[in-house]
Amino acid sequence: MVLSGTLTLAQDIGQLSAKNPVVASGSIGLRSYYSNGSQSPLYRANPFGYALAGQVTLTFFNGISLPFSVAYSNRQASYSQPFNQFGLSPTYKGFTLHAGYRNLRFSDYTLNGLTMLGGGLEVQKGWLRAGFFYGRMNRVTFSAEGTPTTFLRTGYAARIGIGTAQNYADLILMQGHDHEQSLPAYAQYGLNPARNTAIGFILNRSLGKHLLLIIDAALSVYTGNINAAKIDSTQLQSLPAVVYKSVAPNISSRGLLAVSATLAYSGTGWGIRTGYQRIDPGFTTMGMYNVNNDLEVFSVAPHLNLLQNKVSINANLRLQRDNLLGDKLRQTQRFLPTATLTYSPTARFGVSANLTYSTFNQTPGIKQTLLTPGQAAAQLMNQANYSIMIMPRYSIIGDDRTHTLMLSAGTNQLVDNSGDADLKANTEYSGLNGLLNYSFSLDRQFLSVDAGVNYFTLTNLNGTTNNLGFNLGATKGFLANKLQTSLNAGYNLGQDLNAINLTASGRMQPNRHHRFGLTVLQNQSAQTGGSVSRNFSEFRGTIDYTYLFLTKR
Repeated sequence: MVLSGTLTLAQDIGQLSAKNPVVASGSIGLRSYYSNGSQSPLYRANPFGYALAGQVTLTFFNGISLPFSVAYSNRQASYSQPFNQFGLSPTYKGFTLHAGYRNLRFSDYTLNGLTMLGGGLEVQKGWLRAGFFYGRMNRVTFSAEGTPTTFLRTGYAARIGIGTAQNYADLILMQGHDHEQSLPAYAQYGLNPARNTAIGFILNRSLGKHLLLIIDAALSVYTGNINAAKIDSTQLQSLPAVVYKSVAPNISSRGLLAVSATLAYSGTGWGIRTGYQRIDPGFTTMGMYNVNNDLEVFSVAPHLNLLQNKVSINANLRLQRDNLLGDKLRQTQRFLPTATLTYSPTARFGVSANLTYSTFNQTPGIKQTLLTPGQAAAQLMNQANYSIMIMPRYSIIGDDRTHTLMLSAGTNQLVDNSGDADLKANTEYSGLNGLLNYSFSLDRQFLSVDAGVNYFTLTNLNGTTNNLGFNLGATKGFLANKLQTSLNAGYNLGQDLNAINLTASGRMQPNRHHRFGLTVLQNQSAQTGGSVSRNFSEFRGTIDYTYLFLTKR
């Protein structure tokens, strides 16, 4: 099995002389285990297993890392190479050269994270900001049945602006197109070559010491079929000739907008952030993978600190809707307010509360005139969901010991107000949950102990489900913490199933090269109700050794 990824490098080549040119690091490990599970035919037939694994990472100039790994066991084997997509971006005195596979971001709505194979250059010198990248956006791909799914696609993105890394204004142009000749018989597969031109503007500006303004906007002209009937340029009097020649629109072209804006104020002890976002239905560019569209969002997020920062209040109010063009059967609106209150009167005691509330409402969109007699209109939903969580905590921190007691209690509920009895019965639910946990540690003795109890109940159409759980754990270090041991136990009482699990482990690393480990695990579950037997038992023991190395040249 070969795994692939993308290797990236962003290295200041002006400092290479101070770096070790090559470093090799890695490990070789051997692991043996015994497994016995009542529900596992594989383990019953072959309870003993072993595995050998090795990995090495070559690091060049403290920037390029090439990881290799190989693993073999009596059940499977695997090998992974570091990459089959290679790229680097060396930087020198404000100039950054890009080569190979890169995923650059010029703005949210133009070039944003698309992996391209090519080359380019970015410059940040004084107030000058510039960037350019050209390359392959897509290669020809085929489905599992051998049917072509995408054309060869190439494109470029250019950016010019002024400012610094914190305050700047940029203008971006991105263009991409499919190559017809890469799939000569594309028509028989229902494919059409496309073209896209996107023009973007981004502003990030501090207005004084307290205000911040961020604007990100783009116009994307996406032509779904470059061979569709042309549009007479005389009918587009408002479109400059240079733009018309660059875009070359036809009847399959769509001009769509996306914009987001943020205005934030930060004062002493308080602040507020307001936001607006609108993305036209169907908005996309060839320089990004995907984006939620047909969306308009208003948001307000205030925060406040009181009593010398002992009280902190954070809130977020968000209102969003779709169906911006009014051409859907239904329009969805969501209101999502959240609030967090934290009170910490002393270093030992504190409490926080979280409140989340959301509504999901649908109203009729375009008139539903095509319904046959007796056919019902599309179901309109009207639901509200809320959750409340309260979490007090108490800690005693000494020179060498720490006590911590934490409680968490919450409730959540979904209410359906649509008026449909069946929908109400199938969607409504309510739940309660609680957690109490105590932990104790002695730093000098390398000892820690924790114990907890948790409970939750959920009520829905299928009835009420309850679950009560207990956990107890301890860790202890010996020989100046070179030997670490742990013991953990858990017990869960469910509605019709009880389960217990026990884990004991020990790890020893006498020096930086050698590491030994031993783990024993026992899981047991017993059915207390229901018609289908779910009794289960599993034992697993593992012993392992790892050799670690670090070589410099």
